[in-house]
Amino acid sequence: MKVGEIVIPLNGFVLHCATLRYPSAVVISTDPLILTSEDSTMRWESTISDQEFEVTGSADEETLNNCLRRL
Repeated sequence: MKVGEIVIPLNGFVLHCATLRYPSAVVISTDPLILTSEDSTMRWESTISDQEFEVTGSADEETLNNCLRRL
């Protein structure tokens, strides 16, 4: 995984918050691993590991810049 890549959960793992589920996320850090939702409203770090995800593409520049603000 690299910063800016879009990932999806594997093996039934679900990215969620209290009421919403997210089909994918953007990698904003690799050490430690930190993901955000593509709209940057959610952030995950302590509850995830890289083995739970598959890379499916790359975020465009605007999306990545919005997500990086969550650092």
